[in-house]
Amino acid sequence: MILYTNLVVESIGYCAGACIAVATAPQLWKTLRSKRVGDINTMTPFLLTMGSILFVIYGSSIGAWPIVASNTVAMIINGALWVACLRL
Repeated sequence: MILYTNLVVESIGYCAGACIAVATAPQLWKTLRSKRVGDINTMTPFLLTMGSILFVIYGSSIGAWPIVASNTVAMIINGALWVACLRL
């Protein structure tokens, strides 16, 4: 029963992480297609990227792989959005 509970909890962690990780993907897609970033505050993707980096470090330290996986994806997406804000 404990193994089943761990599997359920781990699955919830991965699903939640996937939702969080791809939350800004539509904004990145729209930004790259329109090449307009006027309405995006550059601090938002910057802070999200920095937070994701810290969560990757934290998750690695405690062996929480759902945190590491989801925040690695979030870090890439938010980092790309931040770079787009700086360059466009």
